[in-house]
Amino acid sequence: MADQIITREAVRQVLRDYWLQYRTYLRWALPGFLLPAVGTIFVFFIPPLIVARVINVFVKQGTVSLGAVKNYIILFAVLWLLGELLWRIGMHYIIKLEAKGYSNLGRLSFRRVIARDYEFYTENFVGSLTKKGLAFSRSFEIFTDTLNFNVISDLIPMLFALVVLWRYSPWIPLLLIVALTTVVGVTLPIIRR
Repeated sequence: MADQIITREAVRQVLRDYWLQYRTYLRWALPGFLLPAVGTIFVFFIPPLIVARVINVFVKQGTVSLGAVKNYIILFAVLWLLGELLWRIGMHYIIKLEAKGYSNLGRLSFRRVIARDYEFYTENFVGSLTKKGLAFSRSFEIFTDTLNFNVISDLIPMLFALVVLWRYSPWIPLLLIVALTTVVGVTLPIIRR
């Protein structure tokens, strides 16, 4: 059996196939990727800003009355609930996208395997071809979850934080951007290796 080497072209082909699923089902991909990120902002980033506003009211007045902070409490609760709701709606769309992509990619891998010549089958164990075909479509779900939960759901709130911090001092976001750029610049060669 020939050694299995993963080439750059093979990785590019897989990424093209996955990207095609996102483009084909854009009506599910966009809300699926964006709503959880916006929900994260409403759940984790806006509530501390509201609490900071309540503290500012306390510092100004010396005491906090329910009448003075009632609107902040309501805003806190509504935005938190909205953030949780956006997460749930986004997850619904992600699940639909992954199910449809899994199905389409399974059929695509089957068509590609069938299109191969006899020599291909003599060099590859048929059971391993089945396993690889299933792994191709199953990896779409893993890739989508990683993209959604580890990249987009962190990137959009990070941009929100940069905008908020910019209001206080432009140096803070600039230092963060320089630090992130340095980390990415150091890790990319390591990842490629």
